Amino acid sequence: MDIKSSKLVKDALEAVRPTRWWIAMLVVLPVVIFLPLFTIGTAVSSLTASGSFLGQSSEVLIMGATLILLVLWVVFKEKRPFSSVGFRGTHQVPRVLIGLAGGI
Repeated sequence: MDIKSSKLVKDALEAVRPTRWWIAMLVVLPVVIFLPLFTIGTAVSSLTASGSFLGQSSEVLIMGATLILLVLWVVFKEKRPFSSVGFRGTHQVPRVLIGLAGGI
């Protein structure tokens, strides 16, 4: 299968202002490495056991912050619909909620 025939690659080409791969790495790596270090969630999780409710809540906060940054980047920087990151098709909201419930 050719990568250019992938639905996700085709959806990424919808961007009005596409991001070059090396710029994406310059943005993503600091966010992935440093954002968790500066969140309240990480401070809380370092004080609690990893399997505790408080520890898991902090992980949800970190994931939520990352998701918000992704939404902001795709919608405002690349100017493409958020559904282009893989949320195409029918019944998107119930599918996301089922996945979220399974993850929790």
